[in-house]
Amino acid sequence: MNPKKVLGSLIFPSNDRSTIIILPKVEMYSSLVAADGDNPAYFNVTVTPKANSEEVEIFILEKTEDSEG
Repeated sequence: MNPKKVLGSLIFPSNDRSTIIILPKVEMYSSLVAADGDNPAYFNVTVTPKANSEEVEIFILEKTEDSEG
């Protein structure tokens, strides 16, 4: 029931796949919020981007006309 720390990466593609956001190194802390009768249980997650080995915290990739195919 205590908050947990997880290290990893996150990738978020847009619905039309024209843009992708990449967080190459993140710290995530999750904690369980118990059900209270009217509301179901869920997790609160806090995400903190960290610089990777190239000192980059976030990449934004966008499709160009040259990359279509």
